[in-house]
Amino acid sequence: MQAGRVRVAVPPRDFAATVSARSIVRAGWAIAAVYLLVAALIALDLAVAGSDPTGAIVPVLTLAATAATLFLLVLRPNRAAGSLFLGIGTVANFVYQVSLLTAEPELATDGAYLLNRLSCALVLVGPIGPRLISGIRWCSAGFALGALSTVAAALTAGTPIAFGNGPLLTWILYLIIIVALDRIRESQPGRVPNLEELEAETARLAGQRQLEEKAAALVHDTVLNDLNAIAASHGRLDPRAADRIRSDLEALAEASIASEPTDEHPSDGLRDELLAVIRELQWRGLTVDVTGGDAVHVPLTNDALEATVGALTACLDNVLKHAGVTEAQVYLEANDGRLTVMVTDDGAGFDPHAIPADRLGIRGSIIGRIEAAGGQVRLWSSPGSGTSVMIAVPLAEERVPDA
Repeated sequence: MQAGRVRVAVPPRDFAATVSARSIVRAGWAIAAVYLLVAALIALDLAVAGSDPTGAIVPVLTLAATAATLFLLVLRPNRAAGSLFLGIGTVANFVYQVSLLTAEPELATDGAYLLNRLSCALVLVGPIGPRLISGIRWCSAGFALGALSTVAAALTAGTPIAFGNGPLLTWILYLIIIVALDRIRESQPGRVPNLEELEAETARLAGQRQLEEKAAALVHDTVLNDLNAIAASHGRLDPRAADRIRSDLEALAEASIASEPTDEHPSDGLRDELLAVIRELQWRGLTVDVTGGDAVHVPLTNDALEATVGALTACLDNVLKHAGVTEAQVYLEANDGRLTVMVTDDGAGFDPHAIPADRLGIRGSIIGRIEAAGGQVRLWSSPGSGTSVMIAVPLAEERVPDA
């Protein structure tokens, strides 16, 4: 094991819940795409069978717009894409149902399962953002908007309201899956690599090797000479030789004492927060390579800790959203009274000077946050050459215990 280096990835066996969660989300989007295709085919079939084949143009176009926003959501699963999918989908559901009910009014009583295909697709918007449990809000919003557009379509077409059981069953099943997977993730925190244990083991092994090397050198340079002096002496030892032997024995005793564990425990606030950030990003598909793990134990003020964790989260979130890669490197170092955190990636990069003045992501979430805590931020990036962000915050002054 390389000292101070911990690779935090997603092992398939230990993170089965994480992999399953991502698979469920993708499967939901795939099913939503199938629902949209089925809805388009139904609209085309009814239009061809009716007297006006052009009547399918408007509903099919609205369904195509919904499919486009679903594709955008798959590429960039953020709040803006989720809101756009629900908004366009709600309008499309209204237009789709009005067109079908106008052409075939009996669908309100005998074909609810044909009418509510788009409503089911809205429920499958899935979790959006870093937390799996957020899917409860998004899926519930999709279910509610689908129901509202169904009511509006029935009132507009002058037919009975036909909800059907499909959207309700889809919503209940999806919520059960989301809650179950979230509980599994929360019940297995110990399966996330423990930075403290890994670093302690690394330090112990490194210290043991250093002690063995020092002991070997000490034996070679002193004890063997002392034994030779004893063997060559006749009668009593020379007082100076006896003093030297006592000194050598004391040195060996001090080396042995130094190898004993102590009861000192460094601050673990940064370590715990770092673990929480990495755990969330793992679920979202980002592998984080952490170097310099000893620095996670340094003392920080609450303001500096909050700013560092917030800025680090923003940096890694930007990697996942904009860099086009699934791996980032984090290097931590503590010296000269400050903690330095470097976040790098080999992604798409960008021109820092071309950031519009109204874009507050880097300026507010990273630079402003760190500067408010008395720290500094430096950023290097260019298109096609990745990005590096260096964050530096002052360490807290450690209290000296009373004698």
